[in-house]
Amino acid sequence: MSQDLLYTDDGDLYISKDSPLYVTGLDEIKQSLNMILMTKKGTWSNENVGIDYDWLIGGFDRNACISSISDSIKQDKRIIDVVLVDPQINQNHTSVDIHIIVNTTLGQLDFWKEVKTDATN
Repeated sequence: MSQDLLYTDDGDLYISKDSPLYVTGLDEIKQSLNMILMTKKGTWSNENVGIDYDWLIGGFDRNACISSISDSIKQDKRIIDVVLVDPQINQNHTSVDIHIIVNTTLGQLDFWKEVKTDATN
């Protein structure tokens, strides 16, 4: 089973009592997917890692969001199937709340991800 260091929702290393914690199983897969969804495509040495935020340029495009999220999630080889990507923009148009359900090699993972609408900056 895969193991990784535990990170906060903001991507910072989580430290407890002067030492890092670890995450495994479905929680590790969720963390990996969150890291992919926090990484703007093309910002790392591998141009294909991360998510393309073009669906936010010029306003929120729901269909492009679903496609971009689905494609980026599939970068993790443990994803068998993307069951649901349901984005909802908030009333102030400052963020998009995305309900995501995926089937993984370890079982089904059901979680929410918030993306700020200024994520393209």
